[in-house]
Amino acid sequence: MEEDVKSDVIMLLGLTEPTAAQEKIIDFLITDTIEAVRAYCRLEFTPRVLSGLIAQMVVKQYREAAYGSSEQPRDIKSISEGERTISFENRSLSGLLNSYRDRLKPYMNRKGRVPSDIK
Repeated sequence: MEEDVKSDVIMLLGLTEPTAAQEKIIDFLITDTIEAVRAYCRLEFTPRVLSGLIAQMVVKQYREAAYGSSEQPRDIKSISEGERTISFENRSLSGLLNSYRDRLKPYMNRKGRVPSDIK
C-alpha cells in the first residue's frame, strides 16, 4: 500500500523525478500519516480505500510544513502602514487529522483497543 500512496503523492506534488532527499521525506510522511490514521481510527491495519486520503494528507503536510526548507513557514498575522510593521506567526499542523475527521469517521473502530489487547 505504501508504494501506491508514494506514487500518488509524487504525482499530486507534480514531481517528475524526485530527489533522494524528497523521497526520504515523502517516505517518512507516509509512514507517519499511516500510523496517525491507525491510531486515530483505532485500527490494526489500514484499509486500502484510505490510500487516496492518506496521499492527500501527506501532500498537505509536505506543502504546509515546507519540508526540505531550512525555514519554518510563517503566515502574516498583521500589517500596519504607518512606519510599516509586518508581524508573522508560525503555522501549526496539529489539526491535520481533525480536518479529515468526517472522511475518517466511517473507518473508526468504536470498540477500540486497550494495551492488553495488543500482542
